[in-house]
Amino acid sequence: MTGHDECGGSKAPMTQTRAAELLGVTREHLNRVLNGRRQSRSLRARWESLKTQHTKVMSEEANRFSGEPAPGNARGVTDSVTVTSAGTSRAIDPAAANFCTEWVAGVCAKIGLTAVVIGAPYSPELWANSGFEARLDEELRAAHLGHYDSAKFGNPIAFFFYLSSERLTEGLQLIKDRLSAIGLLSQVKIGYSDSDAKRWRVFYPEEKASQ
Repeated sequence: MTGHDECGGSKAPMTQTRAAELLGVTREHLNRVLNGRRQSRSLRARWESLKTQHTKVMSEEANRFSGEPAPGNARGVTDSVTVTSAGTSRAIDPAAANFCTEWVAGVCAKIGLTAVVIGAPYSPELWANSGFEARLDEELRAAHLGHYDSAKFGNPIAFFFYLSSERLTEGLQLIKDRLSAIGLLSQVKIGYSDSDAKRWRVFYPEEKASQ
């Protein structure tokens, strides 16, 4: 597989919407806390940490990390628009940040989140389970294990999630069990970011022990 690091020309601004997704809360809740209408010291501290780390990553011209791409690294459509500092609109991909090693292994890791990707090639099983990522999102949020982030469309499609690093094993197992229950597990690959090694690792299918 060929790696892609999209930190350079496609760095998305840290909006409250994006921050809320990464912090696992609603934008409305985050806005209330930041505006003082609701008190949450822990959320404000996490927001400040996220904002600080994001600013640092975006401003530094440090050496790029080397690493393998996300399993099922799919290149696809652009499906949102942002406004540049010059006032012109520019199409961006919400999933692009997940291919940026500094973002995944730097910023997200520092706030206790681990990126997870499900690489799902086109198949009858995938079509039969359209929207599975939304149902997984609901279960992960209910269990306080993480949340769905975005998708990179192509073949395979890469579905990105963020899981609590402290409960990564539990979150990965929930994803694996749910995909197995709907008959989709055998069609996909599941990977997660290793922030220490600054690379992606395969969780499923498990590597067979050499004989």
